[in-house]
Amino acid sequence: MSHVFISYNKNSGDFIEDLKKNLEDKEFEVWIFEDFDNLPLADDWPKKVDQAIKDAFAILLIMTPQAKESENVIYEIGFALGAGKKVIPIMLEKTSLPARISLFDYLNFTVRKARPWDTLFTQLETEREKKLSADIATFVKQAIDALKSPIPDIRSKAVRDLAQTNHLTAKEALLKVLDNPDSELDVCIEVALTLLDVKGVPALIEAFRYSNEDISNRAKRALTTIGIPSVGYLLRALENESVRIRRKAAEVLGNIKDKVTVPGLLQALYDSDDLVCHNAALALGQIGFPSIVGLLKVLKDEKEEKVRKEAAFALGVTERFEAIQDLLKTLREDQVKAIRLEAAIALGRIGHTDALTGLRDSLLHDDEADVRLRAAISLAQIEHPDAIPWLLDALGDTDKEVRRNAILALGQIGNPAALPGLNEALLSVEEQDIRDSISQAIRNIERTKPGTTSGSTGNRLTNANGGY
Repeated sequence: MSHVFISYNKNSGDFIEDLKKNLEDKEFEVWIFEDFDNLPLADDWPKKVDQAIKDAFAILLIMTPQAKESENVIYEIGFALGAGKKVIPIMLEKTSLPARISLFDYLNFTVRKARPWDTLFTQLETEREKKLSADIATFVKQAIDALKSPIPDIRSKAVRDLAQTNHLTAKEALLKVLDNPDSELDVCIEVALTLLDVKGVPALIEAFRYSNEDISNRAKRALTTIGIPSVGYLLRALENESVRIRRKAAEVLGNIKDKVTVPGLLQALYDSDDLVCHNAALALGQIGFPSIVGLLKVLKDEKEEKVRKEAAFALGVTERFEAIQDLLKTLREDQVKAIRLEAAIALGRIGHTDALTGLRDSLLHDDEADVRLRAAISLAQIEHPDAIPWLLDALGDTDKEVRRNAILALGQIGNPAALPGLNEALLSVEEQDIRDSISQAIRNIERTKPGTTSGSTGNRLTNANGGY
């Protein structure tokens, strides 16, 4: 670390102690040579002194008649001037200045009560800032040169070094990397990940092309942080030939949640890749209300089953009341099981009581067991006591998983009104696993205080694919 070098004659020892203390109190590091009595034994002292002068950002020359005649002081000042160091003379005792510094302004410390300490501190602070700036400039230049290294690790380190340097030249150098069409892609990606500037958005999107998940996830976070300025690039990326880029672009747009992206994401529902479609649907759901009109139109008018299914999923993610009636109609009328199933799931996510009767009808009358099962789960999510008699009726379903999930739904709703029906079923059911589920539901309800609801702590409701 750079310091202040004090050149003095040992006869000034008392003042030097005061000077050193005052400088250290102002957080200046001080270097002085103190072992005058053993100079003949210290064979390496000239090298130590030379290096200390080279490392210093300022040299304080303590002028006294004895110092003027000192060979060591004369050598130190000559070496310092030759090294281009800033020399600040301090006149401690009246004497003429050596010829080489006779034109320098000196600080008059001859009057003890009127010593200009503040002036000294200000001059030293100025010199320290100059040295720091010069060191940073050198560091930046070395890092910029390292960007051209053929070794990837060196290039990456150079990018990190520049990004961590609070220096205008460093940022300008990184931006130039992004502007240069001949820059290596890995360098551009590294720059973009650290700089978080809109100029790096194309490189961040390009990072999605590769299978490195760590880089991909960092790029997603960076783009999300950049936010709105990256939206235009991401919308164009939805049409990229790389399926990886399309998938990740849709994910990031969901994180940003900008309503202007809705048309592009609706179009992405028609992508040939299923995961792009799903990510676009998830993004539309995350955007919420601005997506509702477009999603409802797709749900009602689109003939392609995959697209309707994703629209139903997205409407559930929005958790918006406005979607309930169209989802109920889909649940009631759509001929495709997978779409009815998705509509039931969406209604459970929305969790509004307006969906109760529609879910009841599906639970009791849908031709597909998977849909009936999912209706039971969604009724449990709404947790309304009106569902209790319907779920008890479902205990007579021909499908065992529907019966089991109806039982678990009753346990999750946690209303004591279900206890008589569950106790009756416990007496008539023969399958041991179903009996176990009924017993668990009864225990859940009995732990629930009247007028409150609680979730199941034992078995969990499962959808048609085994998940929750």
